[in-house]
Amino acid sequence: MHDRGVTLWLALDKATEDNGCMFYVDASHKQGLLEHERTDQLGFSQQLKEYPQSFVGKEQCMAVDSASLLGHHPNTVHRANGNTDTTGHWRPALGLTYWAKACRDDADLHKRREEYQRQLVLKLETEGKI
Repeated sequence: MHDRGVTLWLALDKATEDNGCMFYVDASHKQGLLEHERTDQLGFSQQLKEYPQSFVGKEQCMAVDSASLLGHHPNTVHRANGNTDTTGHWRPALGLTYWAKACRDDADLHKRREEYQRQLVLKLETEGKI
């Protein structure tokens, strides 16, 4: 399933380093799906459990104009910083992942995702965030 998809990120407004543009680690998808864990961000935000030393200094900043569409392999290591823009400019975007019809169904992945989402909703409800 993981090798036949593309993740798309559509900038609905200008995305800069200050307001949280995307960063990618070139060719990181070749290492396969790396282990993730939940962050403290509201929503479904995740981060790598361990950031490989080989990735340090290899991130590429992808500042883009409004209506720009970025695409990457689903296993590509990517991130966005928090918004530090002092003018209050926010960075809305839309992200989605497309899986090709030829992808195999991964029952274990579905189970892990469902459990992750169940635990996330429980945590956010307990914290009064939803």
